[in-house]
Amino acid sequence: MECASTSNLTDTGSVPASPAVDKPRVPVHCEACRSFEDGHSGFISSDVESQVSYISSQYPHQPEVYGIIRKACVRSLSGEVCTGRDCPFFFGDDQGIHVLSQNFSLKDILSRGFQRNYSIIVVMTDKIFLLNSWPFLTKHIHQIIDELKAKADAVYIKESARYPIRDQRPPTVPLRNHRSYRQIRSNAKPARSLKDLTSDNQVFEYLHKTFTWLLKAGSNRLIERMMEGPPTEESVVDMEKQEETEEGFVKLFYRKEDVIPECSSTPHSDTEDAESKLSPTFEHPRNLLKVLGYAQFHELLCHILIGHQVIVRAQRRNLVHSAIQCLKVFLPKGCCHIVSFTKNYDEWRRCSFVGMSLDVPLPGNLMPSVVLDMREPARNEAADSVGMTRSMFAAQNYNGLDELESYRYSTYSPTNSALPQKMPTVLEKMEKTLLSEDLADCLVEPFLTCLKEEWLNKAKVLYKYTKVGGNRLKEDAKLLNLIGAKEEDRVVLEFWMKGLSLQNQTHH
Repeated sequence: MECASTSNLTDTGSVPASPAVDKPRVPVHCEACRSFEDGHSGFISSDVESQVSYISSQYPHQPEVYGIIRKACVRSLSGEVCTGRDCPFFFGDDQGIHVLSQNFSLKDILSRGFQRNYSIIVVMTDKIFLLNSWPFLTKHIHQIIDELKAKADAVYIKESARYPIRDQRPPTVPLRNHRSYRQIRSNAKPARSLKDLTSDNQVFEYLHKTFTWLLKAGSNRLIERMMEGPPTEESVVDMEKQEETEEGFVKLFYRKEDVIPECSSTPHSDTEDAESKLSPTFEHPRNLLKVLGYAQFHELLCHILIGHQVIVRAQRRNLVHSAIQCLKVFLPKGCCHIVSFTKNYDEWRRCSFVGMSLDVPLPGNLMPSVVLDMREPARNEAADSVGMTRSMFAAQNYNGLDELESYRYSTYSPTNSALPQKMPTVLEKMEKTLLSEDLADCLVEPFLTCLKEEWLNKAKVLYKYTKVGGNRLKEDAKLLNLIGAKEEDRVVLEFWMKGLSLQNQTHH
């Protein structure tokens, strides 16, 4: 059976109210091949914000699209095969039309073989976009199919109990030619529509809504960005973390992030999760600077840049996670490995940032590290100050910063890790960026990215220099001066060398 319902994406101004005049002439189909009754043009949903309308109709309104959809439907149900019966598959042609297809069957007591085959297809001209959307599309298409199968199975069970299956089978008559086939088919019971198989008169309206959401959400997931100049070091690190299939497809959504999942064996309760979600969170690195003060933040940032492990502790999971997210922007991605929240300490070799509760004991054999403790105010103090703050800012866009200022913060090094006597240059530049009143919050992170890229380039030069055997003090000083660095910057550059991409670490 050919898939009769298609979804077309057009501009609002070009959406016809009725089927176009130049629509291809097609014969009248049986009930099984019809999506709408006579006189019903279809469904339309308009997105006012993006000025896009989504149309579900019996046939595409553009003549050139009709041939493409028809060919894709026929190939999906007859010409193309896959190893699994219900697995999605991909095919295309020389004209640049690419199709993701998912075949499935619905039980039908009146159909030969007691099932009827259907197919949901996604047609695109952009092959890369379609393949990168594969996990998202197949996940939600499977959900649609499961919904249809559940309804069809219920109808099948009900009809099987009411009527004997043998009596419902179509008659078997010798086939002489195509005319006799038409006579037999006309004398037999007609194929039933999707409405009858699912006993749902609103099934096509349901499909229209789900397809509309699928098209809109799928188009908003991935944003194409123009790359200007060579890729940055951090983008190269990201590309090296992507996994590829045997066919060369990039599995964008199968690769785990640098955030290592929590390794606690003790599950947390729903009450704990609910309380954590209500806790205030840090939205910007400047929030941390404000609540910690310059002295504590300066010490914390210096520990981060030279490679000491950062241990963030608080009772609220969301608060710890937000603090780590604000601190990780100061490190290159290759140097940043995170355990967001755990009830067991993770060693320095496994993660550079680790979040945990205040009651988690720290081992005595810690590597160089710094601890940031965030303790909630006493209950009687918080009840008045926090309640008053929330009521004052209820009508405004309250972000919890005033509540965060009521917390008690402390930073210390349990290993008494020594900091350099002279502060690294990149530290001074990053602090200057945060303290600049002329720089908006939205520009801080891009500015920090530029700083990190600048110093990663210096780390590349130093890495190549060490690989060729350069280790003399005079030569080292000349090299640092040549790349615009000082002796106090060496500890930062040596740590950042460990976060370089494999491409730059490969010495030829």
